[in-house]
Amino acid sequence: MTGDSSRLLRDLDIGMITSWTYDSNVNQANDRQIRAEGDWFLSLAPTATWETRIRDFSLQLNAGLNYEQYGSLDDYSGLDYRGGAKLGYQGGPLSLDGSIDYGSTQGSDRYTGGLTEERLLGLRFSGRYALSSKTSFEASLSSSDSNSARQAGNAPDSDTSQTSFQFAALWQATPLIELGPGIRSTWSTTENAGDRSTVGPMLRLGYRLSGKVDLDSRIGLDFSEIDGGASDESVSAAVGLKYRLDALWNFRFDLSRDVVPETGIGGGFRESTQWRLGVARKVLAAQLDLGVGYEVSTSSGGVGASDLDYFTFDAGVGVPLFGNRGSGRIFLRHQDNSANDANRDWSGIQSGLSLSYRF
Repeated sequence: MTGDSSRLLRDLDIGMITSWTYDSNVNQANDRQIRAEGDWFLSLAPTATWETRIRDFSLQLNAGLNYEQYGSLDDYSGLDYRGGAKLGYQGGPLSLDGSIDYGSTQGSDRYTGGLTEERLLGLRFSGRYALSSKTSFEASLSSSDSNSARQAGNAPDSDTSQTSFQFAALWQATPLIELGPGIRSTWSTTENAGDRSTVGPMLRLGYRLSGKVDLDSRIGLDFSEIDGGASDESVSAAVGLKYRLDALWNFRFDLSRDVVPETGIGGGFRESTQWRLGVARKVLAAQLDLGVGYEVSTSSGGVGASDLDYFTFDAGVGVPLFGNRGSGRIFLRHQDNSANDANRDWSGIQSGLSLSYRF
């Protein structure tokens, strides 16, 4: 085997994840119009990642499949796939990153109900330039396109897209705090609700304490214009906070608020506020994970979509296996969906076992 071939193999990471899961409410129904159906399903998910670095440049290619086979609800069986690439540059005061992702998934549409197949394409470019030890500039441009098709029922297919641009001037106020003003603009298109464009100011705030605390946050005021001449104002926000108490305890909190195109078959816009709190605790070689999440959202302009309150609780225990080349995990997840359409009220539990291995 040549040296180049050996290096290619060293940079290649191949893995397999398999799981056996019981879902008490696969079709996310509530017995009013449609009977809630539970089933076991087996999942097989091979993954491949190739990563290399040449001087100031880095490149990563990744791909994965996920085949799910249900015991009795065969309509939900199928193959999901994904693939992507990331390119990075870090040289002196300038850093650049770009990525492309493509994938296809199928399952119950949480917002409108029914078995739906969704294909997603995402592009993202970002850059940062350090003008001095105290002043930096950041910019990002991202785009996403979605096509959703209902596998059964009367709902139409839906195509949506969103492009977003952000720019911020950041000041290192203290060794731990970075903040500064910026501007954010988005352009969105939906199948049934037309186009929506926004622009507005934002404030960025970051806080980092030597691997113990990591905060990245943004809050902005969006001025929007919608097809037909209508306009409105809304607040957008994003918060990501990690806290490491000690070698045993880790916490994470995420919050987002925005108006986005519905990527399901609804084809409208959804104003959503959601948060999640997660806790991880080391217990000998094992790790215990607990998480709770909540979303409140309203839909406008879509077909068959509902306003909803959505609550989740999840728990799991994982242990390393096969000399740390793999892991095993048992998990439990509870979902509760409350909607202004009583037919979209539903709840369900998922529980099972997963095994992973890196070759």
